[in-house]
Amino acid sequence: MLYQKKIQLLLMMFLVSSCFDKAEKAANEKFDPGIVISDVTKKSLIDFKHEQGRYFDKKHKNVSRYISSMTSSVAVADINNDGWQDFFISNDTKKHGLYINKGDGTFVDQFASSGIDTSKVESVQRPIFSITITMATKIFS
Repeated sequence: MLYQKKIQLLLMMFLVSSCFDKAEKAANEKFDPGIVISDVTKKSLIDFKHEQGRYFDKKHKNVSRYISSMTSSVAVADINNDGWQDFFISNDTKKHGLYINKGDGTFVDQFASSGIDTSKVESVQRPIFSITITMATKIFS
Protein backbone atom coordinates (compact mmCIF):
# COMPACT_ATOMS: atom_id res chain seq x y z
CA MET A 1 0.00 0.00 0.00
CA LEU A 2 2.79 2.41 0.87
CA TYR A 3 4.48 1.45 -2.38
CA GLN A 4 1.30 2.35 -4.37
CA LYS A 5 1.09 5.76 -2.69
CA LYS A 6 4.73 6.46 -3.56
CA ILE A 7 4.06 5.51 -7.18
CA GLN A 8 0.95 7.73 -7.27
CA LEU A 9 2.89 10.61 -5.74
CA LEU A 10 5.73 10.23 -8.27
CA LEU A 11 3.23 10.03 -11.13
CA MET A 12 1.43 13.14 -9.88
CA MET A 13 4.73 15.03 -9.56
CA PHE A 14 5.65 14.03 -13.11
CA LEU A 15 2.31 15.22 -14.49
CA VAL A 16 2.48 18.53 -12.63
CA SER A 17 6.07 19.19 -13.69
CA SER A 18 5.22 18.50 -17.33
CA CYS A 19 2.45 21.12 -17.11
CA PHE A 20 4.92 23.68 -15.80
CA ASP A 21 7.32 22.92 -18.65
CA LYS A 22 4.59 23.63 -21.21
CA ALA A 23 3.54 26.84 -19.46
CA GLU A 24 7.14 28.04 -19.20
CA LYS A 25 7.78 27.25 -22.85
CA ALA A 26 4.65 29.16 -23.90
CA ALA A 27 5.64 32.13 -21.73
CA ASN A 28 9.10 32.26 -23.29
CA GLU A 29 7.79 32.26 -26.86
CA LYS A 30 7.59 35.67 -28.50
CA PHE A 31 4.09 37.08 -28.14
CA ASP A 32 2.85 39.32 -30.95
CA PRO A 33 -0.38 41.17 -30.01
CA GLY A 34 -0.76 42.50 -33.55
CA ILE A 35 -0.68 46.18 -32.59
CA VAL A 36 2.09 48.74 -32.71
CA ILE A 37 2.41 51.54 -30.18
CA SER A 38 4.71 54.42 -31.02
CA ASP A 39 5.24 57.98 -29.80
CA VAL A 40 4.04 60.37 -32.51
CA THR A 41 3.91 63.49 -30.35
CA LYS A 42 6.56 65.39 -32.29
CA LYS A 43 5.12 64.35 -35.66
CA SER A 44 1.63 65.47 -34.65
CA LEU A 45 2.90 68.94 -33.59
CA ILE A 46 1.17 68.73 -30.20
CA ASP A 47 3.12 70.72 -27.62
CA PHE A 48 1.23 71.16 -24.36
CA LYS A 49 2.48 71.38 -20.79
CA HIS A 50 0.21 71.43 -17.76
CA GLU A 51 1.13 74.32 -15.45
CA GLN A 52 -0.15 75.43 -12.08
CA GLY A 53 -0.57 79.01 -11.08
CA ARG A 54 -3.97 80.72 -10.89
CA TYR A 55 -6.18 80.85 -7.82
CA PHE A 56 -9.68 82.29 -7.90
CA ASP A 57 -10.72 80.83 -4.59
CA LYS A 58 -8.28 81.54 -1.74
CA LYS A 59 -9.12 78.14 -0.24
CA HIS A 60 -7.34 76.53 -3.20
CA LYS A 61 -3.95 77.93 -2.19
CA ASN A 62 -3.82 75.49 0.72
CA VAL A 63 -4.17 72.49 -1.55
CA SER A 64 -2.71 73.94 -4.76
CA ARG A 65 -0.39 71.07 -5.58
CA TYR A 66 -3.22 68.57 -5.32
CA ILE A 67 -5.66 70.67 -7.33
CA SER A 68 -3.09 71.61 -9.97
CA SER A 69 -2.10 68.02 -10.49
CA MET A 70 -5.73 67.02 -11.06
CA THR A 71 -7.22 69.88 -13.06
CA SER A 72 -6.01 69.60 -16.63
CA SER A 73 -8.68 68.02 -18.80
CA VAL A 74 -9.36 67.17 -22.43
CA ALA A 75 -12.56 67.34 -24.45
CA VAL A 76 -12.71 65.86 -27.96
CA ALA A 77 -15.09 66.93 -30.75
CA ASP A 78 -15.11 67.98 -34.39
CA ILE A 79 -14.89 71.69 -33.57
CA ASN A 80 -14.63 73.04 -37.12
CA ASN A 81 -17.02 70.47 -38.68
CA ASP A 82 -14.46 69.08 -41.13
CA GLY A 83 -14.98 65.44 -40.15
CA TRP A 84 -11.79 65.18 -38.06
CA GLN A 85 -11.70 65.01 -34.26
CA ASP A 86 -10.15 68.09 -32.65
CA PHE A 87 -9.54 68.64 -28.94
CA PHE A 88 -9.47 71.31 -26.26
CA ILE A 89 -7.13 71.01 -23.26
CA SER A 90 -7.76 73.12 -20.18
CA ASN A 91 -4.88 74.23 -18.02
CA ASP A 92 -4.41 75.94 -14.68
CA THR A 93 -2.80 78.97 -16.34
CA LYS A 94 -3.90 81.13 -19.25
CA LYS A 95 -2.26 78.77 -21.75
CA HIS A 96 -5.02 76.40 -22.79
CA GLY A 97 -4.84 74.38 -25.99
CA LEU A 98 -7.30 74.22 -28.88
CA TYR A 99 -5.80 71.69 -31.27
CA ILE A 100 -7.40 71.52 -34.71
CA ASN A 101 -6.84 68.29 -36.63
CA LYS A 102 -5.39 69.00 -40.08
CA GLY A 103 -6.44 65.57 -41.37
CA ASP A 104 -2.90 64.38 -42.04
CA GLY A 105 -2.00 63.24 -38.52
CA THR A 106 -0.93 66.69 -37.39
CA PHE A 107 -2.64 69.35 -35.28
CA VAL A 108 -2.36 73.12 -35.06
CA ASP A 109 -2.96 75.03 -31.80
CA GLN A 110 -5.53 77.73 -32.56
CA PHE A 111 -6.38 78.75 -29.01
CA ALA A 112 -4.88 82.25 -29.36
CA SER A 113 -6.95 83.01 -32.47
CA SER A 114 -10.13 81.27 -31.27
CA GLY A 115 -11.49 84.16 -29.20
CA ILE A 116 -12.27 81.86 -26.27
CA ASP A 117 -12.14 83.83 -23.03
CA THR A 118 -11.18 81.58 -20.17
CA SER A 119 -9.53 84.26 -18.05
CA LYS A 120 -12.13 83.90 -15.32
CA VAL A 121 -12.60 80.16 -15.47
CA GLU A 122 -10.61 77.69 -13.43
CA SER A 123 -9.59 74.54 -15.21
CA VAL A 124 -11.37 72.57 -12.50
CA GLN A 125 -14.48 73.41 -14.53
CA ARG A 126 -14.16 70.95 -17.39
CA PRO A 127 -14.61 72.06 -20.98
CA ILE A 128 -17.85 70.82 -22.49
CA PHE A 129 -18.70 70.49 -26.15
CA SER A 130 -22.33 70.62 -27.18
CA ILE A 131 -23.93 70.19 -30.55
CA THR A 132 -26.53 72.85 -31.28
CA ILE A 133 -29.60 72.49 -33.50
CA THR A 134 -27.61 73.70 -36.51
CA MET A 135 -24.94 71.09 -35.71
CA ALA A 136 -22.32 73.80 -35.16
CA THR A 137 -20.05 72.92 -32.27
CA LYS A 138 -19.64 75.46 -29.50
CA ILE A 139 -17.24 75.45 -26.61
CA PHE A 140 -18.34 76.26 -23.10
CA SER A 141 -15.88 76.44 -20.23
